[in-house]
Amino acid sequence: MTDLEPAVSSANGGLGPEPLRPSVPSSRGRMPVGLICVPVLYLVLLGASAWAIHESKVFDILGVAVPLAAIWFGALGGVVSSLQGMFFHRLTWDAKFTLWHVFSGIVGAAYGIVSFLFLVVIMKAGTSDSPNLDAPIFALSAFAIGYAQSHFHSMMEKVFTVVFSEQKKPESGGKEDGGRNR
Repeated sequence: MTDLEPAVSSANGGLGPEPLRPSVPSSRGRMPVGLICVPVLYLVLLGASAWAIHESKVFDILGVAVPLAAIWFGALGGVVSSLQGMFFHRLTWDAKFTLWHVFSGIVGAAYGIVSFLFLVVIMKAGTSDSPNLDAPIFALSAFAIGYAQSHFHSMMEKVFTVVFSEQKKPESGGKEDGGRNR
C-alpha cells in the first residue's frame, strides 16, 4: 500500500474507497497510561458544566439558538466512545489513534451542533411549527453522532459528494451545431 492509496471503508460496508489519506505508520503496544487523563478531564468538565444545561438552555451560534444539551451530549458521546476504545485496545494500542482520543470530546461537541442543525432543517421542512428545543431527540442524536463519529463523517462525505458534485450534461447526439455539420 502506498502512502496515498485509498483504503476501503468498513464504515460504509466496504461500498467504496475512503478519500486519499497519508498512511500513518502504526506502532502497536500498550496504551500510554497518561492518555486516560484526557477523557477523565472531559468528564469532569462535562460534570461541572451540567448545570449550564438548566441555567442557560441555548447557545447562540451564528444567530441560531442551539441547545446546550446538543453540545453537551455530543461531547459526552465522543468521550464515551474514546473510553470504550481505550478499554478494548489498552493492550494492543495503535499510536495513530492517540490524537483522535485527545480530541474526540471536542469533535463530538461540534458534531452535536451539526446534528441539531440537521434535525431542525428536517423538522422545519416537515411542518410550519418551530421545533421544541427541549425535545430529547436533540440530545439523543447528539450523543449518537458524538459516539459514532466515523459513521457521521462517512455520511457527510456522501452528502457533500451528492450536493457538490458536478452534474453531467446529457449528450445531444452531435447536434450541437443544429445539424448543419454533416
